[in-house]
Formats: sequence, structure tokens, C-alpha cells
Amino acid sequence: MKKITIAAIFYLAIAFAVRAQIDPKLSVFTFNPLIYNPAFAGAGGGLSAIGIHSSQFTGFDGAPKTQYLSAHGLWEESNLGLGLDFINDQFGATKETGFNANISYYLRLSSNLRMAFGMKAGMNSVRMDYTNLNISDPDEDIVQDTQFNMIQPNLGFGFYLFSESFYFGLSTPSVFLSDRYDPFELGVSVRDASYFLMTGLRLPLSDIVTISPNILARKLTGAPTSYLTSVIADFSNNAFFGFNWEHKSSVGLLGGLRFGEYFKGGYAYDFPTNSLGRYTRGTHTLFVSFNLDGFQRASSMPCFYY
Repeated sequence: MKKITIAAIFYLAIAFAVRAQIDPKLSVFTFNPLIYNPAFAGAGGGLSAIGIHSSQFTGFDGAPKTQYLSAHGLWEESNLGLGLDFINDQFGATKETGFNANISYYLRLSSNLRMAFGMKAGMNSVRMDYTNLNISDPDEDIVQDTQFNMIQPNLGFGFYLFSESFYFGLSTPSVFLSDRYDPFELGVSVRDASYFLMTGLRLPLSDIVTISPNILARKLTGAPTSYLTSVIADFSNNAFFGFNWEHKSSVGLLGGLRFGEYFKGGYAYDFPTNSLGRYTRGTHTLFVSFNLDGFQRASSMPCFYY
């Protein structure tokens, strides 16, 4: 009975992630905005790329693992940002892969205020391999086929308003009402659009230290609206340290260093503050980013931490 209770808590807690795997919660969201909002293409102010690996709910067999890769740049002369993002997400017997192209157009509203509009288009692949399931009674007629595969198109939109001291973005990275795999039903289920709001400030405390508070609000189908808050302290662009918090969900720390002229690397650890904290060793995230500022002409670029 105890094992059944633990399993039920675990699967119910992560059911929303399985219903919308293209929208995983990564505590380093300020480093990977393109997955949420296509208008952030070019937001690094030059040529930017980042790779992320996240192992969630460690300690459980088949716990979610996410790999994310994006690259994007700003063509200042044409006011265009272009980018690509790739995500591979696996939970138990379910695997989802997404690939999207992103384009954004930048408008200058004043000497220190700009706005960008973006569009995302691509494909998602969902695969369920029933041979990876541990079935206690092999005589039960649980599934008809050993595998389930589906490919679906994706289309998303967003906008992004920013200056040197703040940014605000609103987006829906997928507006299709399409079939998705449901872990509690055989086959697929309808997926509604998801919505994201990102905002933050850049607050210089001295010539060396800059503080950046950020908020990511998420509205997903079947789940309550959630708010993930992070505060990052940057030290002369050579080192950074921060923490993040989500009400009744998780708390975590992150930090990293610059190495070489163009690279940064870091690590984030998150621990659940709900009942899952008794059964898991938390979430571990590693990330490496590249930023070539000289890719574009010198100009006032956004308050954004990449």
C-alpha cells in the first residue's frame, strides 16, 4: 500500500509535464528564453547558443530527462532575429522531440525602448514504447501495440518589450489544438495552447555587481497558473550566482563562471518543497552558453541575462 501511495503521488505530480512536454519547467529559464517565446530570437545582442541537460526527480526509475539546444542571432541592419531550438524530453516510456525555427522583427519605439514580434514554426514527434513498461500481470490486455508514434506541426507567437533596464514578454509557443499522448488513457488526447509571461529587471549595485530579478508565469492546460521567480547576481560578467523559488513546488540554487572569451557554464539544483521532497533527490541541471557580441553592430541591447 505504501508503494502504491508513493507511486500515485509521483505520477500525479508530474502528469502535467507529460501532457505538455514541449513546455518543461527549467529553473534556468533566463538562459533559454527561445523555447518559450520566439520574439527572443536575437535577444542576446549577437550570436548566442546554449545547451542544457536536466535530470528531474532523480531517484525514480524513468524520471524525466530533458536536453535543450538553441542558437540564434541578430541581424541589426535588417532588424531581424533568426534562431533554431531543439528539445528532447523523455519520461519513462514516453519520448518527445521538438524542432522549431524562430524569426523575430525588432522595432525601435524610442532611444532606449524597443519591441520585438516573433513567430515559431516546427514539428514535434511523440513516441510511446510500451515495452519499457513493467507490467505486473502479463495476462492483462493493457495495450494493443508495442509502440505508439505521432508527428504533429507546431506554430507559436510572442512579443518582447525591452530597454537596458527591464524586459517583458508574452507568448504562446504552441497554438494548435492537437492530439497528444495521455498517460492515463490509451491513445491520444486534445492539447490546448499554453501561455507564458516573462519579465525582469537589471539593477546595477556597483561597477562590479548587477542584480537581475526575473519571473516566469506559466498557464498550461489542466494545471494551475504557476510563477517561477529567480534572482541572479552577476559579478563583472565573469561569475554569477542566484536562487529560484516556486510557491508550493520547489526551491533551488544556480551558479556558474565564464571560461574563455565567449563561453559560460553553470549548474542548478532544485529541490521540491511539496510531498515529493520525501522521495526524490531533486533536479540537477547543467548548461553551457556561447555569446559572440561582435556579431552585430554596437547598439543598446536588452536587459537580458544569457
